[in-house]
Amino acid sequence: LGRGISFHVLLFGQVVLDADLCPATGETDLAPRLYIPPTVDTPWQIMVVRDTCPLPAREKIADQNQLVELQTFLPVEFQEENAFVIHDGTNDEFHFEFSRTDRDWMRAMEADVQAVARQLRRWRRGCEPAWIPHGNAHIVGTCRMDRPGWQGVADTVGRVHGFDNLYLASLGLFPAPVAENPTLTALALAL
Repeated sequence: LGRGISFHVLLFGQVVLDADLCPATGETDLAPRLYIPPTVDTPWQIMVVRDTCPLPAREKIADQNQLVELQTFLPVEFQEENAFVIHDGTNDEFHFEFSRTDRDWMRAMEADVQAVARQLRRWRRGCEPAWIPHGNAHIVGTCRMDRPGWQGVADTVGRVHGFDNLYLASLGLFPAPVAENPTLTALALAL
């Protein structure tokens, strides 16, 4: 319980679009919500959005239609050493280390994001790609369900082993890392 977790590392950056990709100044533009899905060879997803960029811009851009963010999410491998530890009466702790594979994928993801940005134009000064502090979101697997060859905390319908009528329906049940936002899958598990 609480061991062997996975999560998303997050790489964000904001791009100033080439003028040819934008409507004329003053025209209304629809906010983009584009998605580049993960594949076997690139297990991260890239979202192209116009959202609130958490990075400190050092450059003013008058036409907000010229700005988009690249938000990139990579699931890290499950490792038993990665854990969320709850202490009685003290601060809880989140322990993790990236595996060699995680670091290799992170480097490849950075290169992919740079290639996408070059196609769009350039990075906004101050908003070059940055790993979000603590670099993680969507923690999954804190109480994983069974999978072939491995017994988890719960069976494949979320019933906790050793209890007749205790079921879990949360992100904690995920038996494997996922690249997408896990919210809808967690809802499906609850139904």
